[in-house]
Amino acid sequence: NFAVPANQILSTYSVNKLGFNGGLGIEAGSRWHAKFFAEARYHRIIMGNGNHTDYVPVTIGMRW
Repeated sequence: NFAVPANQILSTYSVNKLGFNGGLGIEAGSRWHAKFFAEARYHRIIMGNGNHTDYVPVTIGMRW
């Protein structure tokens, strides 16, 4: 075991890939000044060799 200071980076890794995305969202108000919203986005990452990765994050919430 050994101590490592909290402000030291031991390792890092990143990859940049071509991709595209699109999204759709809605928002509705209420009588009590609150606004409710929902959003979904479609993401496609081109991995190469004919492979790709798709995902759809969904966000829902309320604004006051």
